[in-house]
Amino acid sequence: MIQLWDNDGEVLYQEIQLQSTINACSIGSGDDYFSIATPDNGIRKWTFSGSELKSIDIDDVLRFEINDDLNLIYAHKISPQQHILAYDIFNENTIGQITMFHEMTDYAIVKNEFGELSNLFTNSNVDHIVSYATEIEKLGLGESGTDTDGDGVPNTLDSDDDGDGIEDNWDLNCVDVGISCDILPDENYIRGIDLVLNSTHLTVKQSFTLNKHHSASIRDLSRYSLDKDIKLSQDETQLFSDSICLNMDQEAIGTSIASFITIQNTSIVLEGFDCIVTEGMVLMPANDRISHIRYSIQLTYRFDTPQELNNLNIQIDNHRLPANGSISELSEQHPIFVTVSGEGINSDQYVPWHVQEEDVQFSLTLVEVNEKNSDPTTLLSSPLVLTALLLGVVAFVLVGIFVYRKQSSQNSYDITLDEDEYDEVEEYIEDSFFHELEQFEEPQQLEQPVRKKVASKRIPMSERTVNDAEKILQESSEEVIRKRKAKHATKEPVRTKRRKLSDSQPSSSEPRKRRVVKRSDREEDFS
Repeated sequence: MIQLWDNDGEVLYQEIQLQSTINACSIGSGDDYFSIATPDNGIRKWTFSGSELKSIDIDDVLRFEINDDLNLIYAHKISPQQHILAYDIFNENTIGQITMFHEMTDYAIVKNEFGELSNLFTNSNVDHIVSYATEIEKLGLGESGTDTDGDGVPNTLDSDDDGDGIEDNWDLNCVDVGISCDILPDENYIRGIDLVLNSTHLTVKQSFTLNKHHSASIRDLSRYSLDKDIKLSQDETQLFSDSICLNMDQEAIGTSIASFITIQNTSIVLEGFDCIVTEGMVLMPANDRISHIRYSIQLTYRFDTPQELNNLNIQIDNHRLPANGSISELSEQHPIFVTVSGEGINSDQYVPWHVQEEDVQFSLTLVEVNEKNSDPTTLLSSPLVLTALLLGVVAFVLVGIFVYRKQSSQNSYDITLDEDEYDEVEEYIEDSFFHELEQFEEPQQLEQPVRKKVASKRIPMSERTVNDAEKILQESSEEVIRKRKAKHATKEPVRTKRRKLSDSQPSSSEPRKRRVVKRSDREEDFS
């Protein structure tokens, strides 16, 4: 519900019933209307007589200011992250946005003579007041004197004479080449421009370094941006990276960078815009006040037509990264380390590139076959080499397993006991005749009948003598017959009956059970 009073305390309009929560309210500059911010119904406006005006379609606004002269509204929102946007009421679109990577609950907007935002100051959950500005003024800019890095500030007033991001009072460790460290730039921290290209695309990666003071302040603000611990996580670092990109006019910067790069017989069109923190944030100690934050702004362009890379000429004009809200205004811009690389082409570089040099040019050359084959990195990345290495490792493992098993079998005893189970089949038979005994006797050999001598009228002759061959043949035949009979006899179970003969015990006619053991074929084979 909304209630209004005048300066005398008289009720102007008794009440307005709403179906939503009120986040903020404001009165127009001409005192001709009032407005409120709601979570789901945007910013609603009424005259003091109670007539509702056209609403502004911005939800989840926590606080807002309306500039009726410019038809602008500045609104504070926290979704998807902390930001303040500038909204054109007449055209009903967002024309600008300032994104924060830290927590804030209050802010103050400073406007220029045209009523436009020039500075923004916010609070934070650490002991910092954060300032956002459209332009940064450097102390001593334009003064006369020796300017080593070409930033427009003479060395006598410049805190970083060589432009590597390391303040002169910290710039002590460098290679001894007879030049003072404060005017000898560290190539690892100066601004870098890396061009990576193929036949269809070009990637321009520009890297910058923040000095120790700015790096420590940003780490302090980021530590509590998502949680209450002091450990800088990857998510908090990514939040800072996103804020770098979101605070830039990406289209204007992309067009400007493209105008500084000339490639023969083609033009480039912006396709991607990314921001990356490469070092100085994740898991850095809370008491670290000296590590630098290094970040990169990466732009991806597409060629309007595919290019033949061999002997392709590229020219880069010397430039500063366009401001347009870029955090790069806090970083040194010169000198520059330029590299050109890509798959199948020879890498090239130019360093240091000072501001006095207007441009640098590169002519691309392809990697020769013999050079490619002799490159260890190329050899290791070859599918054939990787397959051969994999097969060699597998073969080595298999040979090792085989040798181990063979050695183990030689050093151990392998005893195998073949145990035959003998099944005894017990049969009980009744014997009605105690005095009888059944016996199985082996069949006797048949005796040859004696032939009677018949008287003959022939002349008697002496008996023929049997030679040794006939005796051996006869004995062999008899042996074969004996074995066959023995084999036939063992196929049938042998039944034996035993009885105890005692004269002291009377004989009984009752039948007694006798145990018959049946030997299996396996037992016979074993015997």
